[in-house]
Amino acid sequence: MDRLPRLSPFQRFVVRNHEARWLMAATSVLAPRRLFRSFMDLARREPLPWLRRRAALTLSFDCDFTKDVEAFPAVTRLLADHGLRASFAVVGLWVERHPDLHRALVGAGHELLNHTWSHPDNPEIDPDRKFRLLPRAEKREELERAHEIIARVTGVECAGCRIPHFKDLFTPDVYDILAELGYRFDSSTLMTGAPGGGRPYRAGAGVWEFPLTTCPKHPLTVLDTWHSLHVGHPFYRLSHHGQAAFCALLWETIEAALEAGGWVNIYLDPWDVPALTDLPGVLARVAERAGELEVLGYDEILARLEAGAGAAPDDARGAPGAGDAPPGRGTGTAPGGAR
Repeated sequence: MDRLPRLSPFQRFVVRNHEARWLMAATSVLAPRRLFRSFMDLARREPLPWLRRRAALTLSFDCDFTKDVEAFPAVTRLLADHGLRASFAVVGLWVERHPDLHRALVGAGHELLNHTWSHPDNPEIDPDRKFRLLPRAEKREELERAHEIIARVTGVECAGCRIPHFKDLFTPDVYDILAELGYRFDSSTLMTGAPGGGRPYRAGAGVWEFPLTTCPKHPLTVLDTWHSLHVGHPFYRLSHHGQAAFCALLWETIEAALEAGGWVNIYLDPWDVPALTDLPGVLARVAERAGELEVLGYDEILARLEAGAGAAPDDARGAPGAGDAPPGRGTGTAPGGAR
């Protein structure tokens, strides 16, 4: 289960240099979808042994601002309409200020991830610090304080984390901190910057890393509503044209996983969801393909990875919930939470 796929020489070059601005620009201009597909197609050559259907999708939400938290009811209604479970990366300060809204996430069966206490570099809470530049003791304090408030308010002992802004603000030293705190996984890197080529892999200190899937048009940038709809840089503005185009990219990404037999790890900002008028159609298509597309939380994949379980027998493929992580301590779901 720990084996990494064999990357091509060019893929290895991209992984080593994925933060270089010139490479981000070049790969967005010169055949971006070809590079994107090359990473997705790794699953054709080296299948993911934990899959129980043709492909899998993890859907997560980063809850950075007050408007994100206020959007929870709309987001959870939409997910419930399509019978989907998601993962929410929550900020400790917002959990403390809006306890009922966060308890409702758990009551609806969704997974919680630790997104730090104050989300450093957040203009609404903590504008003057960047997580990457914090001393180690302050990084640990951010994670530990958030963990404690999430547990106290919701009853959830988080097992996973997402670093604020991730990618450029991510540093590998966080794995040692997470291991010290008893965490089992993280999701803060990108498909085209990870040695596993986008699949989960065991990173530093034995912590599993779940890389986020990147954009077919900008394969060194995460596929998210922020870069697609809000970033003012002409580089993105010229190639993204509103919510319909974003939702089309989202389905293109999911379809690439279905074609290759792979996994996609998508995150959205909750406050954008009400404006994504084409998103219900995408989720309906996801639900329609349930026979070949699993929708899994990180905790459910983690349970399979840690068990070392390979693909289930044919008669188990498509059985919802088979091999899911049990709710309780260390799974990101509170005891008794609905699944």
